[in-house]
Amino acid sequence: EGTARNAAANGRWEGAALARNAANNVIFFVNRDQILHYWPEVQPLVKSALEHSQGEFDPTDILGYLIAQSMQLWVSIDGQVNGMAVTQICTFPRYRSLHIVLLAGQEAFSGWILEMLRSIEIWAKAMGCVCVTENGRPGWEKAEERLHLGYKKTYITMSKCL
Repeated sequence: EGTARNAAANGRWEGAALARNAANNVIFFVNRDQILHYWPEVQPLVKSALEHSQGEFDPTDILGYLIAQSMQLWVSIDGQVNGMAVTQICTFPRYRSLHIVLLAGQEAFSGWILEMLRSIEIWAKAMGCVCVTENGRPGWEKAEERLHLGYKKTYITMSKCL
């Protein structure tokens, strides 16, 4: 967390290692120039996460948003990419929020995800966001109960395909 705070204080996010956990995973924000470098390893995780979505995006859409810098890519690396998140800053009339669009990886609750969320939260605060939101499957609510991450259910999403 100290590394993330230092990066926030210095305004140096792109490519900065934001956290390192006991398992030696390195969590960092991927700068625009490095997205294509990491994409071959990240794309299968993006695809996996999108399999549980409502079809809003496909991997090519996500890549386009990342390159356009309207979404941000985060990775966890332990020799190779073992987790990733895609985030998006949402600006509302009353406040800014950071939305976690996708979150996927191997052994998600083995430790990297906790550091990933901490890094994202610190970055969001530095970007002027007052909260972090995430839409997910019902299992995320159970994970919150087990891990006490500080998130609470604020909405449910209902949909009807036409």
